[in-house]
Formats: sequence, structure tokens, C-alpha cells
Amino acid sequence: MILLSCAAIVLTTIAIRFAKPIASIFVGYDAELLVVTTRAFQICSISFLVMWFSMYASSLFTALNNGVVSAAISFIRALVLPIVCIIVLPIFFELDGVWYTMVVSEAIGVVISLIFMLVYKKRYNY
Repeated sequence: MILLSCAAIVLTTIAIRFAKPIASIFVGYDAELLVVTTRAFQICSISFLVMWFSMYASSLFTALNNGVVSAAISFIRALVLPIVCIIVLPIFFELDGVWYTMVVSEAIGVVISLIFMLVYKKRYNY
């Protein structure tokens, strides 16, 4: 987990630092679009800090032969939370709310993963 969290910090830092050069590969032809894309990429990159944990938890439950919990974590973080966030966040944050959807849904996904891990801790003795 230490290795994963360190990798997440490094990747997030790189993504935020190099957002403009990366975005310019795709939208370098339009200066205004480049500004919007760079900001969006920097905001979405924050989710890299936490998204690894839900993936780890889902993989853990798959390895423990608990596909129901693994599928629940994956389904909630990949479909349910983004849909809820994409509806709610733009109301409060306008266009940035769309970009914060990924960050907020991943953060809530971590909380849900932690809850599952705590509930099943005694059963699997980890």
C-alpha cells in the first residue's frame, strides 16, 4: 500500500505539472480550448491520489473469492457515483463541477471500500 500511495503521489504530481504539454498534443490548435483542457486535466488528476485504493480493495475481494463485494465496489465507483456527481456537482461548481466529478466520486469510492474492508476484516483476518 505504501508503494501504491507513493506511485499515486508521483503520478499526480507529473500529471498536474505536465497538464499543459499533454493537453497541447490534443488541442494545441486552439488556445482557448487548451486553457479549459489544461484546467480539466489538472482537476481530474487529483483523483489519481485516491483511486488506487478502490482498485486495490476490489482486487483484494476478488482474490478472497468474494466477487459480490468486488463487483459492488467496481459498480458503485464506475457507474453510480459518477452519475450522481455529474448531476449534482455542476449545480454548485458550474463547469468545474463536471471535472470534480471524478475526484469526488473516487473519494467517496474510497470511503465505501474502507467500509467493506472493515466489515469483512474479521471474516478474512487481514
